[in-house]
Amino acid sequence: MDARTSIVGGSGEYARRPTDVAFALTGLGGSNAFGAGFLQAALDHGITPRIVTCTSGMIYWTWRWLEARRANARDPQPGRLRREVEAMIAKAEPFPKSLGGLNAWLMATMAVPDVFRWAHREYVARFFTTPLFGTDAIYPDAWLDLIFPAQLMVPTRSPQTFADMAAAFTAEPEIGICFNSFLAETGTEYLHANTAARTLLSAEEERMVRIKAGRTSTAATRPRRRTLTRKVVDGITAQDIEDALWLTLYGAHSNVGRGGYADRLDGAYVRSVILSELTMVDTVLMPRPVATQRKDFPSNYFEVEDFKTELWWNASCSPQVAAIEFVNTLARDGCTVTVKDRDSGEARTLAFREVDVVPIEIDVDRGYFAYFREDLATFDRGYNEARIAFDRLEKGGGSGQAATAAAGPAEAATVLGELEPRELRPAAA
Repeated sequence: MDARTSIVGGSGEYARRPTDVAFALTGLGGSNAFGAGFLQAALDHGITPRIVTCTSGMIYWTWRWLEARRANARDPQPGRLRREVEAMIAKAEPFPKSLGGLNAWLMATMAVPDVFRWAHREYVARFFTTPLFGTDAIYPDAWLDLIFPAQLMVPTRSPQTFADMAAAFTAEPEIGICFNSFLAETGTEYLHANTAARTLLSAEEERMVRIKAGRTSTAATRPRRRTLTRKVVDGITAQDIEDALWLTLYGAHSNVGRGGYADRLDGAYVRSVILSELTMVDTVLMPRPVATQRKDFPSNYFEVEDFKTELWWNASCSPQVAAIEFVNTLARDGCTVTVKDRDSGEARTLAFREVDVVPIEIDVDRGYFAYFREDLATFDRGYNEARIAFDRLEKGGGSGQAATAAAGPAEAATVLGELEPRELRPAAA
């Protein structure tokens, strides 16, 4: 297969490069340091992705990575992100390790500086504003809302921070940046993308449309039901970033007065990592903030809660990986799809194409009480694991696979849902 395999595109054809990579970053409390370590390794290796998808706290570190890239272009310096993580840790844990109890007390009383604080004042104020008696009271919800409120934390990032992040993402001319938020009221996931990312996503979507319009299956007459979360591709504003970083434990919020959505929140709750859209590249590098295995079964409440977090993360990651791997299997088996070109009317045979998803996995279970705690050991683990993966990619070993055919997995996955079995057949030898 030629190194530059042409793809049927919206307005013509463009070429895929076997070295094309994407980053799929996922935020998870203190394990954001693992993702930050990965990004530092990417800086040091000179790895430039075509597109970066990020969720939750890794939205912030994607911003810091972009700023570090720009700073390094002017004044190359190693370890920029590591120094930032170190400064954040020093602010959150100012006492030496020998006085670790004081650091724990500070976390319990003050939370994470410049990220969130505990909602002590709001908890007390709620006693004076919640109707508990009379016709306005709703039993038992009013008492539960008062004693066990959803709001345990208050975000403390400044509006200027969100504005700076939005400006950096929208100003990036070459690297696609995409993150998500979720509006539970309508069951809608919003994909917020800069111009570069929207160009890539729309090209993939256009190819899906062309393939579906040209397929010869009669399955299109079957009624279709929407079983997946509704998805909307949108732009990037400061308010979008604020919503995408809004945790459930911040309680309800209303941005309607600012022209936004009421109670739109962190998209990682519905999809922890954004993988399905990354079919325009050959290799997706995915730092995993949770391990795939757990040696010991949980033995107490806090270990159960930690285990539930790990299961939640994998619940949306695994199906996306499985879908891509299914199409990879079709590609390896030489399956093809015959469609009719929408413009010329000519029949075209499209083969499936492999995309290599490379997990870069944290090798420790950080536990419940380290959920919001970032540490340099976690950063260094992310850095070292990423260096190993990058070295393998550069040597052409086990993690990178060349493009093998003309249709991307997203196209194939879409078409497969509507194809009759007879339309899938091994390609001629």
